[in-house]
Amino acid sequence: MYIVIRYDEKQGVEKIMDIVENYEDMVHYQGVLFQKDSSLRIVSSTFTESVHGRCVPFATNGHYSYYVQYQKAVKEPSF
Repeated sequence: MYIVIRYDEKQGVEKIMDIVENYEDMVHYQGVLFQKDSSLRIVSSTFTESVHGRCVPFATNGHYSYYVQYQKAVKEPSF
């Protein structure tokens, strides 16, 4: 599960923009996971599937920074 988070650099506020279940739902462009409809300028190419539990900045438009956090999906326990 990939969580796309927007960070407001002026107010210091985070906002979850999108939760993507599948790796295929993100576009791999020049080594960067990038939202399909995004027009943001890429600033980082460090994100790979091997990154776990770490926030990696991948784009900015000046006012906001965007980053992706990868988390393993947790299944509900079945009794």
